Amino acid sequence: MNLSTAESSVSPDTVGTRRIIELDGLRGFAALGVIAGHVLETQLDWLRNSHPLLHDRLQFIRYSVDIFFVLSGFLVGGMFFDHKHRSNFLVAFYTRRAARILPLYYLLLAVAFLPILDPWSKMSEMKIPRWTYLVFIDNFWHSAFILPSKWLGILWTICIEEQFYVVAPLVVVWCSSKTVARLCVVCALGMLGLREFILSDASLVATINLWRFTFTAGDGLAIGLLGAWIVRQPFWNSVVSHHGHYLRLGTWLGFLTMISLITQPFPHSRGIGITIASLATLMVILCAHSSQNLALLKPLRWHVFLEIGNYSYFIYLFHQMILSLLLMIGPERLTGGIPSLTLAALFFMLIAATLLPAIQAKKWIEDPVMALAKRVSWDGRPETAPNRLKNDAAAVVDAH
Repeated sequence: MNLSTAESSVSPDTVGTRRIIELDGLRGFAALGVIAGHVLETQLDWLRNSHPLLHDRLQFIRYSVDIFFVLSGFLVGGMFFDHKHRSNFLVAFYTRRAARILPLYYLLLAVAFLPILDPWSKMSEMKIPRWTYLVFIDNFWHSAFILPSKWLGILWTICIEEQFYVVAPLVVVWCSSKTVARLCVVCALGMLGLREFILSDASLVATINLWRFTFTAGDGLAIGLLGAWIVRQPFWNSVVSHHGHYLRLGTWLGFLTMISLITQPFPHSRGIGITIASLATLMVILCAHSSQNLALLKPLRWHVFLEIGNYSYFIYLFHQMILSLLLMIGPERLTGGIPSLTLAALFFMLIAATLLPAIQAKKWIEDPVMALAKRVSWDGRPETAPNRLKNDAAAVVDAH
């Protein structure tokens, strides 16, 4: 993600005290993109023979993960810049991150590691050490083309985000905001350059899975963090007031460029494609933040995207496990073995099967744990109810 887990607040997806519902919708859109990609992968042979163009472009579902990364960088970056000078910033931030991410993450690991489920999880066949999942570094094994269990295949994105959450707050505290913005530009350009360098050498491509490697896959987080800095600068209001049409134009150009890249052969367009997808996502976020009347934003207010976005963390974590269980039921029995109908049935079954437990998990696990974590205030003092509401309204959530 990413596909990926910042804190829930009184108004999720807020900047200041204004809720930006399009960001909920954008998160839901990205989650559905990831689900659609994994459902399509269940019929690879049929896609290769009947729809080779779609089959050859499946790797571009990774762009949904980049949307999560940019959202995480932007929304969690808002916490960084708004609270970095508070006396208890690091303690409060890490406490809330842990409360947001760890309960469901470790619940997934606990279920996947159960010996009784090994015939389905295939954990005993996995070559990645289990302890790497506990400390969020398993993506480095992915980077060496060591395959994980199917149930845990998506967790490389959580690892990259967690590594960002550990390091970025320290950088923000130690450096000025302007220096942080410059570092974001350097990181984004550096990761793009490193991707292109690896892609230019066949031996490196065969050695490094650069789509899972932190230093070649995480520039969306840096771009999102840069966006969080931009909207807090004095010049931003002037840009919105006097040059909003350029912002809308840039968003459309970024979106159309990303679509055009999908039609190009993989993987040569992929290196720059991640950067273009991240920049296009940032432009959408900036338009939503500035309340620009962009037609591209209207679908993000659809109820289906908002609902999925509200429960996206659980859905993102558990959908591969649930998908593998649904495949055992054999959805093709319901569709007469017609691949296209089987894919459609599997897609909607998966959404229903993940959404229902996600609602309960949010009610009984996520919300109660976050309520406890929010007792740790940014100033290190117990928060009264009015102050907690005020601080929560200034908080933001990230992508998962």
